[in-house]
Amino acid sequence: MPLGASKAALLAMGGAAGGGNYFGDDSDGTLSTSGSVTYTVANKNGSYDGDMVVKNYTDLTINAGHTVKPDQPCRGMLIYCSGDLSVSGSLTIAGQGSCSDPSISGGSDSSAVSATGIRLPMFTASGTDTLAAADFAGCGSGAVGAVANQDSISGDGTIFTVSRAGASGGTGCSSSGWASCNTNQASVGNGTTGGATLSAGGGGGGSAWGGGGSGTAHGAAGAAGSCFSGGGGGGSAACDNCSCSATAGSFGCGGGGCSGGGISGGTAGDGGGLMFIVVGGDVTINSGGSISVSGDGGQATGGGAFGGVRAGGGGGGQIFILHSGTYTNNGSVNYSGGMGASKGGSSGGTGGLYQVQVS
Repeated sequence: MPLGASKAALLAMGGAAGGGNYFGDDSDGTLSTSGSVTYTVANKNGSYDGDMVVKNYTDLTINAGHTVKPDQPCRGMLIYCSGDLSVSGSLTIAGQGSCSDPSISGGSDSSAVSATGIRLPMFTASGTDTLAAADFAGCGSGAVGAVANQDSISGDGTIFTVSRAGASGGTGCSSSGWASCNTNQASVGNGTTGGATLSAGGGGGGSAWGGGGSGTAHGAAGAAGSCFSGGGGGGSAACDNCSCSATAGSFGCGGGGCSGGGISGGTAGDGGGLMFIVVGGDVTINSGGSISVSGDGGQATGGGAFGGVRAGGGGGGQIFILHSGTYTNNGSVNYSGGMGASKGGSSGGTGGLYQVQVS
């Protein structure tokens, strides 16, 4: 470890004293998991929204077979380690993007995400950016307070930014056959497509907190995913040969189709979340270990010969791995969109990975 925990700790204090990057306050101590860990999301608003999870470790070791994740979709995770991060299990916010509009005040800090997006300035060796203060408005009071410890940069650092709005959701389609709908494309960035087949609904756009949710598939009027639906796609789809209405979900939040006379809408895939990992020492992803912000796949539901096979996948989220020491990846880092269900469900758009060494 070229920098070592001692230097990392010194840099961690720089946020308050001036002159260095901030790597947390060590308030959660050192953790080597003895089982899976589920973080309780603060300030929950229904089942698809809540404040950003903030943790402050000295060292964090996620052992093989253990999963570390939030207990529900939320406005992201901010994981500080003043020392080292070692992952042999799973650190994930896959399919757990927040179902909320970032342009509207929310979170315990009662703020909307700034028009300039979520921004974290950090000192980097070759950076030339300038920013007076970090901006995590809308992410919750815990995150806002934590990033306030980071010093300003003035031509000597890099601004790590998440746009308030991601890519738009993909367009649905209307067709009397499979072929044309199967070509429904995925949007770039952290948007997503709708399910694609016979009046499929379009996907929801991505947001600062994750990939967009997908639309449901098939039926007389497949439901569209709502814009900024980081946590899921449209609601129920109207279906042939059975009784149900086309109802769009409130900012997505998933949705199963109805079942009945043989053809039904599938369950829309949820978008992946946002994750910041800020480490003063080394980051090591061991063989078999994984870090994931991927979108969920579309699922089949319902009965009949073609039941529930046409739901789109959720968009991938965004992940920032910012480390002062070394970075070794012998496992996997996943930010892909979820796969669409077979025979017409389009896959979600790909998210983004930003792995950068900071000073």
